Amino acid sequence: MSYEKYKTLSESYPTFIYESYEIEDTKAYLNIVYAYKLLGTEETFHHRIRVHKNFKLDIKKYQSELFENIVFNLGMVEAISYWKATCSQNLIVRPASLNQQQINWWQKLIYNGLGEFMYINGLYDHINKDAFVHIINEGQKTFNKESISVSGNLIPVGGGKDSCVSLELLNDTRKQNKCFVINPIEASNLCIQAAGYLPEDVLTIERQFDTKLFELNKRNFLNGHIPYSAVVAFSALLCAFLDNKKYIILSNENSSNEPSVLGTMINHQYSKSIEFENDFRAYVAHYITSSIEYFSLLRPWSELKIAQVFAEHKKYHKVFISCNRGGKANKWCCQCPKCLFVYLILFSYLDIDAMDAIFGNRLLENSDLLETFQQLIGLKDVKPFECVGTINEVKQAVQTIIKKKYDNQDKTLPILLQYYCEHCDINENTPVVMVDREHHHVPSEFLTILFEDDSNAYRRKNSSNLQG
Repeated sequence: MSYEKYKTLSESYPTFIYESYEIEDTKAYLNIVYAYKLLGTEETFHHRIRVHKNFKLDIKKYQSELFENIVFNLGMVEAISYWKATCSQNLIVRPASLNQQQINWWQKLIYNGLGEFMYINGLYDHINKDAFVHIINEGQKTFNKESISVSGNLIPVGGGKDSCVSLELLNDTRKQNKCFVINPIEASNLCIQAAGYLPEDVLTIERQFDTKLFELNKRNFLNGHIPYSAVVAFSALLCAFLDNKKYIILSNENSSNEPSVLGTMINHQYSKSIEFENDFRAYVAHYITSSIEYFSLLRPWSELKIAQVFAEHKKYHKVFISCNRGGKANKWCCQCPKCLFVYLILFSYLDIDAMDAIFGNRLLENSDLLETFQQLIGLKDVKPFECVGTINEVKQAVQTIIKKKYDNQDKTLPILLQYYCEHCDINENTPVVMVDREHHHVPSEFLTILFEDDSNAYRRKNSSNLQG
């Protein structure tokens, strides 16, 4: 029925318009308001971005053409959240001009970034990628890419283990760093504090959706996952420009490249993948600025490698939260795929007391998580639509837990590990590339903190940070 709903909505509302953006400067904030229109209704959606001005800002920065170019492109990625309610056949762009190569870029992002959305709504097998959305340029204003003077690093922090590892790896460059947060939760603030940063070291953006979008959701219009990390990318670009930062340093790992639906290109983490990283870097360099560089510091590492390093940094263990369901309440829900995945990979490196202190719950004894466990170990055709590692990483973590934590015959295996022993080979070869030295964009000056043969000295030097 979802495909029929899609056809009805896309034909009933054939045109969606990115109408305009407005920039308002106040003493405390820089406000950006985007206007989107849905023809066939009287609806105009107003999406708001609020940039906290807790840093020095030259008035010439946000009166510049480069600033407007970034603002315009941020409006393109934010439009996806509203457009997807109807999947209108035409997306008209009016604030500025896009050439055909840019149009192709955005159509690719929308199609690949909404892969999960299409799968969940029963659309994926019915839609040709070239026909999913037609972007029509009606903008007259043109932008030219510009070069600017920049230095230092902007580090997006979400409050999970990955950004904590990046913060720790970049400890030596702290004076050059600023943290970046979108709609901060308690965990992100606490992780930043644990890393030794002050409030003035944090650049914050708030996203506010038009309530009319939520009303459409209640009326059973189309809804689902968007390429959120693409929003992070363009938002971080905005703040990197405002604070003159050269590098935007993400914490997306090698494991994010594996599809969520096996045998397809559908990937919950598409906008965390190396493919998107390649595309975004090229787009920014060609159409915005080549002065600011976007890359993922942890791209060479697997989730298991990240977990191994994170396990050593105890100061984050009581404050990080990777659970999306419980994050706003600053707790682990202990019922979702993300909780179970993080539990498994950390348990392969930490003892049960440490796990109890983090989660307050023994997830491997929860039979309600069996189906999720089956998905994580590859016994289902679809992995959980969450930011989780590869099937082989999960299998390797499970095998390590069984062999190292439950090798004593007096110990009874928790129910999920019993299931694994009954249905899988605990001696199966599950190859995992812990460190990939080739497929990444990490600049040379950061490589010595990533690769094992170079980083031992670094980690010994910082061993004082590993205490409680």
